[in-house]
Amino acid sequence: MRPGGGKQKGAQFERDVCKQLSRWLSGGEREDLFWRSAMSGGRTTVRTKQGKHDADNQAGDVTAIDPVGKRLTDVFLIECKYYREWNWRGLLRHQGNLWKVVEQLTGQAASFGRHPLLFLRENLCPLRILVDDDGANILHECSPTIFGLPLAVYHEWLFVFDSDDVLQPETAKEFLRRSWEGEF
Repeated sequence: MRPGGGKQKGAQFERDVCKQLSRWLSGGEREDLFWRSAMSGGRTTVRTKQGKHDADNQAGDVTAIDPVGKRLTDVFLIECKYYREWNWRGLLRHQGNLWKVVEQLTGQAASFGRHPLLFLRENLCPLRILVDDDGANILHECSPTIFGLPLAVYHEWLFVFDSDDVLQPETAKEFLRRSWEGEF
């Protein structure tokens, strides 16, 4: 890969996740419920440091640009990370690239009152979703047949899911139903 190509690869990955989430939540009808956050969430960081909280809805890599999408981003702070190889062992030892991403995301999500949801891609591997214990409970309530791989990390449990297991039409319908009813 040429220098700077990783940034383009990451931006394209974020766009792909936005489209995939949009199709999932809309039952395949739309691709425009979500889009990349301004500066990949950096605008929120800058505004927060200035003592302003008018960009809190742009925290993370994915922003809802439709009220239906906002149902998801009100519950989860969504990040998208594409690495050649994730250091899964390092996560358990509190070191490495994955550990740094998880540590930052969990802290940022907590500061906005949301649950972390991380889309992980590594070369030659399927798309994975990583969430905290509460996020896993929400996903499981929406689809009792999905189970994530539990990892005891940090001071809590984290769960890794295959995205194909989570991004099913019935899971989206149940998530929307429960969010409309105020369960999340």
